[in-house]
Amino acid sequence: PMKLAFAAAALAFAPVVLSAFSLDAIRAHRTAQQQELIAEYREFVALPNVTRDQENIRRNAEFIVAMMRKRGIAAELLEGDSPAVNPAVFGEVKVPGATQTVVFYAHYDGQPVNPRQWAEGLEPFTPVFLTAPIERGGKIVDWRPGQPIDPTWRLSGRGAADDKAGVFTILNAYDALV
Repeated sequence: PMKLAFAAAALAFAPVVLSAFSLDAIRAHRTAQQQELIAEYREFVALPNVTRDQENIRRNAEFIVAMMRKRGIAAELLEGDSPAVNPAVFGEVKVPGATQTVVFYAHYDGQPVNPRQWAEGLEPFTPVFLTAPIERGGKIVDWRPGQPIDPTWRLSGRGAADDKAGVFTILNAYDALV
């Protein structure tokens, strides 16, 4: 058994592989939860996460705490010594008899964004599905919650791949394994 610790802050991502598990069971979990997962991820991606925007960074941190708690992870914000320091998010799963600790780490902040540099029809913090990358002829999908999701689509929005993907993937991998 291992004790798990989760931290989300503003630096890097280090993946860790856990012991054997059933890929079929994990796929079944993802399929059953797909609509709920997409709704939660779209809500997360819609939160502006520019590092210097402390109000929205705090909203992101609180959203991550809520995602952790929803998955049964004890979570809290770790505050810096100065109001200018953004909070880190810490979560922990204590396992009786654990002899090792596994730590997952991901950042949730992002760089400033210039909306004029986004492709026509896309807004940085308005997540949409695309059929392919815009530069390869991808089109915006007119998708509504509850409709089927084509597994070849990609979710576009500021931080959808770098920044928030690490946090979301770690939490949902944990949830699927549990």
